[in-house]
Amino acid sequence: MVAKQMEQGIRQSAAAMGVSLDESTLVLRPPGADMHESCTCRMGTDPATSATNIHGQIHGVSGLYVADNSVLPTLSAAGPVISNVALAIRLADYIYCESR
Repeated sequence: MVAKQMEQGIRQSAAAMGVSLDESTLVLRPPGADMHESCTCRMGTDPATSATNIHGQIHGVSGLYVADNSVLPTLSAAGPVISNVALAIRLADYIYCESR
């Protein structure tokens, strides 16, 4: 199991560095129980209900962009990694085009 191998690697790395681990943080969760912090800096068109515009720029703050899971307005049943990557690429393209 990959998770067990990762746990062993963390323990071996800590031992090699002479670092003690907080054992309470080494928790293996069942598949699908991982956490994706998100939806705390929502993207939208209305500054009253969202923090960023549709390009991830903070409403009213020129040049300040957010490109992480926090701009997702809601989560789906699947992890948000692909959505986050797509948003980051889209934002990079937008910033590049705006700078030309």
